[in-house]
Amino acid sequence: MPINDPEYVVEEFRKRADAIGSRPIVAAIAGAVLLFFLWSTWFTVQPEETGVIQRFGAVNRTVGPGLHFKLPDGIERVRRVPTERVLKE
Repeated sequence: MPINDPEYVVEEFRKRADAIGSRPIVAAIAGAVLLFFLWSTWFTVQPEETGVIQRFGAVNRTVGPGLHFKLPDGIERVRRVPTERVLKE
């Protein structure tokens, strides 16, 4: 078969994909999604700030300074509001 034949190219790609298997690809995608969720669940609030946690856009709770955990991005978001900062003129 000529190499320029599209059916031949697709068939060769399928053979190579079957040789590799789909498990490593699925595991890599699942690992990346899990890493994203874990990375987006913790946050730090500085001493001069108050963290306002919004769940689906509605205010759910406020947290003080320190390390805190929340649901992943897309479900809960954190807004850090500077409440203890004094501005002088």
